[in-house]
Amino acid sequence: MISLLNVNKIYMKVPKKLKKVVLQKLLFLVFLVVAYYPPQQAPYKLPVHNILSNQAMSNKNTVFTEHHK
Repeated sequence: MISLLNVNKIYMKVPKKLKKVVLQKLLFLVFLVVAYYPPQQAPYKLPVHNILSNQAMSNKNTVFTEHHK
């Protein structure tokens, strides 16, 4: 596990122009992890999981039924 102090030290060395990009990529990674983390393993329950899985299931079902008409 990377400590926050190390991250901060590295972050301080990064030029200001890059900081915005780095921050955006980090936020995007966090979003991806939260969005695609399996709900069974998640220590916390997020409504996002339910919405995503329901949406995925309904998409699969519609594609499946249209395909087999």
